[in-house]
Amino acid sequence: MKKRNFLLIACCVAVGILAEWLLVDHTFGLNVVLFATLYYCLFYWQMKGKRLMNRKIGFLLMFSILFLALNYFLYWNIVLYLLNLIILPGLIIVHCVLITRKKRVDWNSFGFIGYMFAFTCQWIAFAISRLLVPKKIFASRMQVQSYRTLKLIVLGIFISLPLVFFTGLLLMSADSHFAQLVELLPLQMLDFSIGDELARLAFILIVSLLLYSFVRILRGNHTSYSTQKRDNEVKWEGIIVITVLISLNGLYALFTFVQFQYFFSDTLISGLTYADYARRGFFELIVVTLINWTIVVAVIKTMDMESKKMNPIINALLSLLVGMSGIMLYSAGMRLTLYEEAYGFTMARILAHAFMVWIGVILTFTFIKIWYKSLSLSRFYIISTLVFYSSLNIVDLNGLIVQKNLDRYQETEKLDLFYLQQISAAGTLGLIELYEENPDMPGLKEALIQEKVEAEKNKESWQSSNLVRKQEREALKDLEIR
Repeated sequence: MKKRNFLLIACCVAVGILAEWLLVDHTFGLNVVLFATLYYCLFYWQMKGKRLMNRKIGFLLMFSILFLALNYFLYWNIVLYLLNLIILPGLIIVHCVLITRKKRVDWNSFGFIGYMFAFTCQWIAFAISRLLVPKKIFASRMQVQSYRTLKLIVLGIFISLPLVFFTGLLLMSADSHFAQLVELLPLQMLDFSIGDELARLAFILIVSLLLYSFVRILRGNHTSYSTQKRDNEVKWEGIIVITVLISLNGLYALFTFVQFQYFFSDTLISGLTYADYARRGFFELIVVTLINWTIVVAVIKTMDMESKKMNPIINALLSLLVGMSGIMLYSAGMRLTLYEEAYGFTMARILAHAFMVWIGVILTFTFIKIWYKSLSLSRFYIISTLVFYSSLNIVDLNGLIVQKNLDRYQETEKLDLFYLQQISAAGTLGLIELYEENPDMPGLKEALIQEKVEAEKNKESWQSSNLVRKQEREALKDLEIR
């Protein structure tokens, strides 16, 4: 074995041991940032001297990974906590694959998805092959008959273990003296703690094996990447496109006329409460907006551009469709705002607002693409999605929700105490702030007493350190409930 590979194995085992120490039996917090740092130290050490490619998208991915990891340490948001369990490892894998390629990669093409799938299969196959290496080495150093005998002995042991275990239990039940004799043996060997230690050992070995296999493949020449484009792409005739767009724009023009009555007068709102109006059609408007965006992108990608006479007409109709979609998006946002005024702010409603902002950015760029064909839609969509999701991770969404609800309480004296209590540590901090201003609010004192008791019971390890939860514990400790 080469010295470099031996050092890599030793380092991967060390990182595996540290991963078990940092991550197992601990809530994710500071430990995620530390483990990601450990991995990248190992990665860049092994890639020393290797020319790294695709640096622009690589830097963007690196910042996204940093923001997602920091979210575990800075805030406590259960939605992002669960999403990042999948997205964070995925971004790390894509980032490392992209920058270690020998050539530039069209990461915005569908072919890259196929390439990542092939790479993952190669990674798993390589990891499995490493498991068989000790067997091959051991077999090569023994005579054929001796090796066969050893295999049969090992097989016999595996077959006999369950038989001995269950037979022993029956004999212990049948004879109390035999049971007492067995109890004199080191019974802790049969305790579940052994199972726990074996599980920890298995975790270390799996992490070490995956890290070693992953870095080894990245260090070498991994799966080839094809950038061939399909020749049999479907093209839409201009007449068909114009007919469809005129029909849709006519329908949306009528809808927009009705919407402007909502925007600038009370003509139709007079028969409805704000809550009824807000509840009606929000998701339907979002879905229609997404359908329109899909139609615009499909036309841009598949339209036959040979007819110079039809192109300006189609571009104008597409632009009109994007404009109508923008009006529907604004209408959906207005409905959601009214609903929040009636019922308060929640994580789902804040995320819906953020999602609509992202759709608005996407629609704006799509409008520009209609007239400037040289722009790349897929690149912008991927980059804007990364920026959007990374921004969600670096913003204290729970803190924003709490502050919005407290501001609403100052205006309407309406507040959902139970929701703030359940939202996270930020909700508890908001309740403490409210208690200092209004200690006589019904149910507030009892909620804080409950939070104070739970904070005293739940001790947090340094691996799970989280700034918001730390602020919550300190604020509850200093709080004097009268």
